[in-house]
Amino acid sequence: MATTSSFPALSFSRPSKMPGLSFGLPAGRSCPGRAASLRAKNSVCARCYAKKGFYPTRTVREPRDRNLSTIRRYLRHGGPRTLARALLRDGIRNLSPRDWESAGPSGPPCLFVRIHDSGDVFCRSYGFALARAARIAHRLARRRGVKLHLWAPTKAHVVGALRPALSAMARAGIIVRPSAGAVDGPVPHMVGLAGGMGVFSRGNAPSTLVPGTFVCPVRHDPGSPRACREAGCRACWLWPEARIWFEVH
Repeated sequence: MATTSSFPALSFSRPSKMPGLSFGLPAGRSCPGRAASLRAKNSVCARCYAKKGFYPTRTVREPRDRNLSTIRRYLRHGGPRTLARALLRDGIRNLSPRDWESAGPSGPPCLFVRIHDSGDVFCRSYGFALARAARIAHRLARRRGVKLHLWAPTKAHVVGALRPALSAMARAGIIVRPSAGAVDGPVPHMVGLAGGMGVFSRGNAPSTLVPGTFVCPVRHDPGSPRACREAGCRACWLWPEARIWFEVH
């Protein structure tokens, strides 16, 4: 019988465009909402950024493939509680001083974590494990005077069986944002989750005069910032009620 102590460590990364840590799975194979998006006109998933750039390279692809297989092993041999402990343990091990941000001269240090720079909540047990890990992580952060911010974009909301897990993640302090399946399509809404995310085509940015609408400053226009870091923007983590729009990749 396999023992979880022999399982590979879960890999976290530091995408150059974002602050802090990120946890990823292979795009497509771990995305239960992909099929619905691909049926839509102007599908977002047909233009998936995690299928382009550095993502298909071996150094980026292999850790995400290993994360998915390791998570499945944890769920098979230990269940969500055991997986939650592993997520916490390996996430903490990956931390370094460069991951912390200052909230000002008198504010607490901040840590921003993106759950799934690629991939998604592929099953209920995994979602419940993320929720449990988030509850414990927030508790540990408060004890140490750290402000922890967790953000998870998702298209798993289109699968009814996964919605209880997404709701549990949101209750655990994760900013879970349902994402649109079509470019220039409506921003999805799900009760109990944060504001949704939409994707617009170039030259078709929505009006920010609509209350609660935020347009990501990272654009393709000359002179526009190319990354969250460059823009100094943390809206995805810090503004849960906003509907956030991104220009198509």
